[in-house]
Amino acid sequence: MRYPILRSGPTLDQVRAYGGLLATILFQLCFPLAAVAQSQAARYRVYETVEGALRYHTESAPIAPRVILLSLVLIALEVGLWALLKRLFEAPPTAVLASIFILLTISVVYQCYITPPSASLKHFLTILLGLAGFLAAIPLAKLGSQAYIPARYLRWGLIAIWVLCGLNIVLGFLNLTNGSAAFIQFLGVSLQPGELLKLTLILFTGLSFVQLKEDKRLRRLFLITMAVAFCTLLVVRDLGNALILAAVALLLFYLVCGPLPALAAAAGGAALLLVGYQLLALISPDSYILKRVADVGRALTSPEANDNLRQALLAVVRGGIFGKGLEHSLYATGNYAARTDFCFDAIVSIFGIGLGVLIVGCYMAMLLANRALLHTSRHDAAQFTFANLMTGLLCVQALVHIGGNLNLIPLTGVCLPLISSGGTNMLTTLLCLGFAAGCRLSEPLAARLEEGTARLAGGTARRLRPLAGRLRGRLSQLRKE
Repeated sequence: MRYPILRSGPTLDQVRAYGGLLATILFQLCFPLAAVAQSQAARYRVYETVEGALRYHTESAPIAPRVILLSLVLIALEVGLWALLKRLFEAPPTAVLASIFILLTISVVYQCYITPPSASLKHFLTILLGLAGFLAAIPLAKLGSQAYIPARYLRWGLIAIWVLCGLNIVLGFLNLTNGSAAFIQFLGVSLQPGELLKLTLILFTGLSFVQLKEDKRLRRLFLITMAVAFCTLLVVRDLGNALILAAVALLLFYLVCGPLPALAAAAGGAALLLVGYQLLALISPDSYILKRVADVGRALTSPEANDNLRQALLAVVRGGIFGKGLEHSLYATGNYAARTDFCFDAIVSIFGIGLGVLIVGCYMAMLLANRALLHTSRHDAAQFTFANLMTGLLCVQALVHIGGNLNLIPLTGVCLPLISSGGTNMLTTLLCLGFAAGCRLSEPLAARLEEGTARLAGGTARRLRPLAGRLRGRLSQLRKE
């Protein structure tokens, strides 16, 4: 008598993975359609110089074909990435991947509405480059966290960071705009030296964590380099990146030394910051930093507060839960910084407070998901520190941007990760997420890669062995002749 073969049903992890993927795809289909139904055309300003004066005029363009096409491309990329990561990891990082593509979908739709078609396509190209960097960073994180780099090479790396600090200062003094250093154009993408400096320091920390704990001289030189980088960002008036770098440094201090020394360092840093603020008030009472600090909590009540910030907060209040659409949000099309510095307020004014809550939820989901998978990497101190720094960088940057937009902390001009326009911001954020995810790359996969490399080397040796024998025979024949 034949008995039927019993097949086990899907596990809870599989249900969560497929459910998260389907929910994300549903959002990527529904949100662009709802946005197109709410506003049929994009509105944006075009600036031009006329007789030495900067003037602008407002233009509009049809939005539906571009938004729907780019959203479908994002869905195809998400499905492909999910299938690939399912093979790379024991359990695919569905929460991280879903949060990334929800934020990217919001970014693509929003940038299509407030920027010219060429600028929105350029922004989408930056997203594609960032996703390629995300994939490349996954194996590099595994290799980097396990590699041991000699101290002499690490010192050369610190020298390169000092050179990057000098580049920041030079570019900052050549072209200083709104508190941020000048931008470098590379392959059509805007690169900000401050962002590159911040990412370079974190990569160096992750790659040299073991050596920093063992070599006192290297650790001392590294601390000096961190202080120089922080002062460099302050000199070029890049306050946002300076605050993020300080927060990441405190996180590193906590991971290396424990909670009490980190708390003492935070208290000492706060005291130094207060002293510096008082000195700045004496030396330069008209500094823009003092004005931004004074605007905290009073943008709606004080006539002397930043007008852009006041308009942004009023737009958030008028937006309501579901938003008023682009036609009723003049702030989004009228503010030149709506695509970068005031991104969160402009999105809420167009699409509603509900979407703003979803954005905050996506950042929290990435943080909690990375924290959960970091526990599996805790046996490797360098790997654990590497992933913590990458995740901390993303969350601190989002906190600084949203807090500044809501007038809870000083406005710093920091971009909103995965949403704001800007090549460096998008590339560095996706690289950081790739490095954080790569720290828990499946061990069986790593073993298979190692086995495949050994098999390839063995096959190459077998093919070269007959050739080497013929060469030896030819050489011996030549000697006899």
